[in-house]
Amino acid sequence: MKSSFITYIRSLMWMFLFLLPWQTIFIFRQVKVNDFLWPYGTLGFYGVEIIFWGVVASFIFLYVKKQTITFSSMRRSTWLFFSIIAFFLYSYLSMLWAPDNELVLQHTRWIMQGFLLFFLLSWKHIRLWDILIPFIAGSAVQSIFAIWQFLSQSTGASSTLLGLTEHVSAIGGTSVIVSDTERWLRAYGAFPHPNILGGYLLVGLLSVFILGWVYNKYLRTSSWKYVLLFVTILHSVALFMTWSRSALLGLVLLLFISGVYAWRHKKYIFFVFHMPIIISLSAFAIIYAPLVSTRISGESMHEVRSLVERVDGVSVAIDLFKSAWFSGVGVGNYTAALMAYDSRLPGYLLQPLHVAPGVLLIEYGVFGIVLSCALFWFFYSLYIREQKRYLLLILAFVPILLVDHYMYTSMVGIFLFAFVMGVLVRMGAEKSHS
Repeated sequence: MKSSFITYIRSLMWMFLFLLPWQTIFIFRQVKVNDFLWPYGTLGFYGVEIIFWGVVASFIFLYVKKQTITFSSMRRSTWLFFSIIAFFLYSYLSMLWAPDNELVLQHTRWIMQGFLLFFLLSWKHIRLWDILIPFIAGSAVQSIFAIWQFLSQSTGASSTLLGLTEHVSAIGGTSVIVSDTERWLRAYGAFPHPNILGGYLLVGLLSVFILGWVYNKYLRTSSWKYVLLFVTILHSVALFMTWSRSALLGLVLLLFISGVYAWRHKKYIFFVFHMPIIISLSAFAIIYAPLVSTRISGESMHEVRSLVERVDGVSVAIDLFKSAWFSGVGVGNYTAALMAYDSRLPGYLLQPLHVAPGVLLIEYGVFGIVLSCALFWFFYSLYIREQKRYLLLILAFVPILLVDHYMYTSMVGIFLFAFVMGVLVRMGAEKSHS
């Protein structure tokens, strides 16, 4: 029974990781502010969350049955346990002063799910192979979808079942690259914004690299390396078509850090995966040179307006921080606090600060950040300190954290961050097959 139930849990985890990008959601509440929808005020439960809680429930059932449960990269810590309890207790207590209590409940649930995913990825019966393969397969599907979107200049029709929204380049609010004469639609994949797709594909490329690193000896004599090579090309092309500056900069850092690892450890197979990325990105940079110039220089009216909005957002964020510097405005309540700050703003302009740590600071306040730092220290002491050479790869995601907010403000972003941390820690604990 134990063996078959573990297989069942693995199957659910495969399904969850493969379907993670699809934004099917059961909406409980939608709010319009000044006649426009307020996206960050929407309450709902995503389809992949149902699958994830199926994994969690199955794991708990196995534990209750007193089967042996061991983790490959975890140690018990009383201080860590109490720091987690204190962090989530404070998160829920922020309902006492937050403008929107329901947003507190939803966002705290998302953060809790991130923690649970991190711990589940450390369970030894879920092999590293079982973690990476479904994620890479799911991201390959998104790559094909994204390439079709950019080449056809269409995201496809809206679909409630698949969680898809149609985006048209001629309509304001759509993410585009604007040249002197044309508006080019950026690739969305199944996500609500191209930047999220860019970050997701970057995690997909990291997963390919880790798979090549850990299973180096096997891949050198297997035809699977050609499949991974093809997937690498798909990811790099699709990532380019998102035009996400933070994700592309992260890709450059990923190539550099993994290249240094490959050189120092004489795993030259990595350079076989690097070259297609460099060649494909260079080719597309030449083909779409005018758009690349527009995106880099930021001189078009569209790019200038975007930059001005981000700069204005910083000054507003400072005011919000001053208004509740100690306790914070409440978990998940940045845009709700922004609405109270300026009631004239339409719903679509109620956007978080484009700096994930800044949003965390404003929502949790100084006291909450102290709790977060204590929690991070215990995590570092138990899991990161011994694996820090692998966790240097997290530097590839620093640009995303500094110029985007979705790895903290969205359900899928929190899952992605937890996945990256869990896989990197697991990579360090996994016995290399090379």
